[in-house]
Amino acid sequence: MPNEIINTNAEEAMKKAPFPDSGKKAEKMNRENNKLYDLKVNDKFSVVFKNIQSKFILVAVLVIVMAVASASTVFLLYGTYYTENTLQGEIRATTQALSKNSFMLLNSPDAATQQENQEKLLNNLDELETDLTSLESVYTGNQDISAISNDVKKLKESGKNYADMATSGASREEVFEFYMDTMFNDQASVASDMKLVAEETKAGAKRMVIMGIIINVIIFLLTMIVTFNVLRIIRNSKKDLTASILTPVEMLQHASREMAKGNLDLNIDYDSKDELGDLARDIKTATRGSANIINDLDDTLARISGGDFTRGTDHPELYLGDYKSICVALDEITDTLSDTITKVKNSSDEVSLGAANMSQGASGLAQGTINQAAAIEQLTSTVATVTDQTDEMASSAEDGVKMAEQARVFVEQGSERMNLVMDAMARITEASNEIEQVTNAIQAIARQTQLLSLNASIEAARAGEFGKGFAVVAEEISQLATQSSEAAKNTHDLISRTLLEVENGNEVVVQTKEALENVNDTTVKVSELISNTGVMASKQATSMKEINEGINMISGVVQSNSATAEESSAVSHRLSEQSDALNLLIQEFSVK
Repeated sequence: MPNEIINTNAEEAMKKAPFPDSGKKAEKMNRENNKLYDLKVNDKFSVVFKNIQSKFILVAVLVIVMAVASASTVFLLYGTYYTENTLQGEIRATTQALSKNSFMLLNSPDAATQQENQEKLLNNLDELETDLTSLESVYTGNQDISAISNDVKKLKESGKNYADMATSGASREEVFEFYMDTMFNDQASVASDMKLVAEETKAGAKRMVIMGIIINVIIFLLTMIVTFNVLRIIRNSKKDLTASILTPVEMLQHASREMAKGNLDLNIDYDSKDELGDLARDIKTATRGSANIINDLDDTLARISGGDFTRGTDHPELYLGDYKSICVALDEITDTLSDTITKVKNSSDEVSLGAANMSQGASGLAQGTINQAAAIEQLTSTVATVTDQTDEMASSAEDGVKMAEQARVFVEQGSERMNLVMDAMARITEASNEIEQVTNAIQAIARQTQLLSLNASIEAARAGEFGKGFAVVAEEISQLATQSSEAAKNTHDLISRTLLEVENGNEVVVQTKEALENVNDTTVKVSELISNTGVMASKQATSMKEINEGINMISGVVQSNSATAEESSAVSHRLSEQSDALNLLIQEFSVK
């Protein structure tokens, strides 16, 4: 991809844009200037690294070319000019050795030495021909190699002739003259040719070295330029990838930190088509859904805290996935609280009804004890009268008959009133039994209310912070149930004692009735036994004292019954008031 994809303006703009206010502007610049914006992350790296790879390949090619050029220069220097110079030097050295061996052959003291110097001379000539052949194979100069070859051939021929003359018996002067006139000139020609070759080789080598230096410098400069360009591409690619990857990552990181702080009011403006854009859109959708759920929870919990348990959430469609359990929990909380409040309301109604019945029973008991007290008071007055009459009968036997008759009348009246007392005691017994049934019902209601209060407390504890208000109501209900149970227990004990006293009173009344019946029989017989009036009157006075004691006992029982009735009435009144207060509290809640 061309270098135009590398652009740093987008990254600079994103760095200067604080989150989240300038994010939209920076993202707009990023989209306009960065061609990697909408590519997938893998494609972004692929594009950037392909571009870097192509530049590295170019650098590698230039390095290879530079290496090849350097190797070619070295090879050319060594394979051509160095070899040419070496061969021409060897030819010149061989020529010099040829001169030396020629003089040694000419001055050999004996035949053996002469033969040895002749062989050396011939070997020098062969070496000269061999070196010339090697030089011809590598020579690239401008000299006429054929002329050089002719000069070498002439030297070789004159050298052989010189060796033949030196060993054929020719005079020394003739051999020396041949050397100086012919062979020396041929040697000088070959040496001159080699000198020209050496100068040409030196000049060619110098040109080759200069050319190699120039080529290497050019290739080095190109390599440096390309390398600098690659480094610039890498730097710009880093900035470009930062603008297209790191910048949105920092934006998403900022958003995630805000979410961790509980801030869901986020504005993520990154909408690329790459994976980060998909992630941004997913985060935006998740935060929007969470914010909607939290708002709905605020509304729902505010309604529940206001006492409305008719329903859970109004928008169950918001609770998806793992949030579904929250919706189910809200429905369960409202259903449980609604059912509990309904049960408490029903129990409160039953307590109120029981308190009303108990109040009515207590009022009936109080009225019965009032009537009983009046009857006992009247009976006491009657007994006092009978006692007075009995005393008068004892002190005055003369009026015995009249007093006996009058006593009989009074005894009959007392018997009738004792019947009234027995009827009143029976009614007191029935009222006490009814009150005892009422107290048993109140105790049962109190136990049921206590159980309901315990259940309400458990549900309030399960509701956590949202059930604190209902926990207070459950505590009040529990205290009310406890007070009702204690009052019912006290009433039950009072009624039990009342029933016991009533039974004792009934026995006294029965005894009193029997005594009155005996008095009646005695009075009937008074007329017949007037002589015994004094004795009977004394016995009657004693019986009347016993009656008076029984009546006093009945009076104490009646007073106790009256106090019990008043206490039962007060307890039932207080229970009724607490039941009304509970009903007022329950009416503040809305249930299904």
